[in-house]
Amino acid sequence: MDTIKASDLILDNVRIRSGKSALIGKKILSRYVVTIDWENKLLYMAAVDSVDKDQKTYGVGFGYSADKKVVVRSVIENSIAWHKGIKPNMQILKVNSMDFTKTHNFCDYVNYLNVEPDTINLVLKDNNGEIKQVVLEKQLLVNEE
Repeated sequence: MDTIKASDLILDNVRIRSGKSALIGKKILSRYVVTIDWENKLLYMAAVDSVDKDQKTYGVGFGYSADKKVVVRSVIENSIAWHKGIKPNMQILKVNSMDFTKTHNFCDYVNYLNVEPDTINLVLKDNNGEIKQVVLEKQLLVNEE
């Protein structure tokens, strides 16, 4: 985008990535009412007054890379995934019984989203080639204190 304006803050020449999906954001944009002005090429974001406090997440977003590997696209700071050392661009080898190195692909995972369990077992490979096994349990997106 050439410019992003938020209140008095103006950012020029901002690069926005959404991975290989046609979707714009997921959870982060759910906190805003988004209006797209196609004619003037503007995106307006107005904060929503309340957040769904029952929203649970693993704290990690998946996507796929240019070479068709399933990878970590995002990690929510202070989430369970963040505390367990998961980082963007780690390759996801397995999610529960889905093996992305053999028979499954990202589309299989997208279909799996409809029946996500409260806990998932991940096998990941970092940029150094080290394999890591992690169990993630869904947690509330917003903690009330």
